[in-house]
Amino acid sequence: MKIDLEKEKEEIEKAYADMLAASKYCKTDAETLKRVRKAFDVAHDAHKDVRRKSGEAYIFHPIAVAKICGEEIGLGATSIICALL
Repeated sequence: MKIDLEKEKEEIEKAYADMLAASKYCKTDAETLKRVRKAFDVAHDAHKDVRRKSGEAYIFHPIAVAKICGEEIGLGATSIICALL
């Protein structure tokens, strides 16, 4: 299976942006956004070569969990950071 890495990178960034948009607690101030972005960058780097059985990049899973934490459960930035990591 051939994977278009540029397209995948765009999809990862879109998933990250969607996760931020879904959480009211991640948009509060620049420092919070910086902490969330740093957690995302650490997670993305740690999982850069990891793929699920489906072939999907693993980083989509922590992003989805973080989105659930912020959007559906209403948890704050610290919990979203933990979900990403």
